[in-house]
Amino acid sequence: MKSLLLKLPKTFQQVAILFASNIFLIVIGFGIKKIQTHQLGDISYGEYAFFISLVTFLSLFFRFGFFVSLRNLLAQNHNIIREKKLLAIGFIIAAINGIGLCIVVWFLSFFVNELFQTNMGYSMQIFAPLTIVFPFYYLVNSYGVGTNNVKIIATYNNLPKLLFLLSLMIFFKNLTINVIIFFNLISTFIIILYFLIKLKPHFSSTKKYWKLLWLKNQKYGFHYYTGAIANQTTYKLDELFIAYFKNTTLLGFYSLALLVASPMILMSQALNQSMYKQYSHLKRIPKKIFLYNTLWLLGCMLFLYLFGDYIVVFLFGVEFKSVSSYVFYISFAFFFQGMSSPYTFLAAKSKGKEIRNVAWAEAIANISGNIILIPILGVEGAILTSVISKIINYSYFKYYYRKYLKALNG
Repeated sequence: MKSLLLKLPKTFQQVAILFASNIFLIVIGFGIKKIQTHQLGDISYGEYAFFISLVTFLSLFFRFGFFVSLRNLLAQNHNIIREKKLLAIGFIIAAINGIGLCIVVWFLSFFVNELFQTNMGYSMQIFAPLTIVFPFYYLVNSYGVGTNNVKIIATYNNLPKLLFLLSLMIFFKNLTINVIIFFNLISTFIIILYFLIKLKPHFSSTKKYWKLLWLKNQKYGFHYYTGAIANQTTYKLDELFIAYFKNTTLLGFYSLALLVASPMILMSQALNQSMYKQYSHLKRIPKKIFLYNTLWLLGCMLFLYLFGDYIVVFLFGVEFKSVSSYVFYISFAFFFQGMSSPYTFLAAKSKGKEIRNVAWAEAIANISGNIILIPILGVEGAILTSVISKIINYSYFKYYYRKYLKALNG
């Protein structure tokens, strides 16, 4: 504990960097959304939101546990050469996964219009090659958390969006759905090339480090992945189900409400990302983390309750005022998601099977709720499902953490 206290100033500094970068990212995001909604209108913006939601959903499958396994290996590593060689393997895996994603997006483009009553099939065909960028987010996040280099995470999160925003501002008068999609994806592609040059991964001894990563993935990463797939894909089904059972316009409203409420979990995520490497060496989660995290989340809920209406109208205009009716209720889901965040500790301890079990429990709640409630209640059904599933997630994590402590104390 003494060593932890010595490291707290650095931890707070890292939390501040991550939180500030996330707030800046939200500000950029609001600027992007303001331009998009102004230029596209509610119907076309819903089509654009559908494209991003679908590709993001598909990208969840193209991880296979390797990135979380890489994160753990990096957290336990203290050799810079080894770090660069592990990073090289990560780049190779991200590229291969990205190619697989491109193929799937292109194939689905021939069926998507009929399935979802949308007009995005042609856009998916022409932009399928650029969707290779999506798996690199998981790589950079794992590398930054595993090496405790939060500046890399902050930089990667912000630079593509900043470049995207500048592109939208420059070509403001000529924006269409396809132009916006192109700027979004090409901005990320440019930053990936920048990171490839800046981080200087060592593409040597790849066979040796691939075997090391493969063994870690068998023991930990794949268990984590199977749980994450069940959890995150079913959680993301709400967006696809809203588009399928209702329409893409409501999906656009829902995505904007998520954007407005999402900053409340940024502090929780920043705190636990900065603590991840320390978690791998600590015996338990410091009690102050639970206290600060809870107070922050409650304060955010109160803020959204008081000012949610004004934020939505200011950012998106009166045309999107109905978004504000969803914001406060979504904050309940984010509250329990944030409360679960400190239990990243279990991931740092390579508790892959426990995390898998938590994810499966949440997944059952997600898919059951989405199938039953969205056709009946629409967006409200998606929100209610999210709240229930996040309560289950929090309860199971708390149970497994207490079980871990009991085993620790004999």
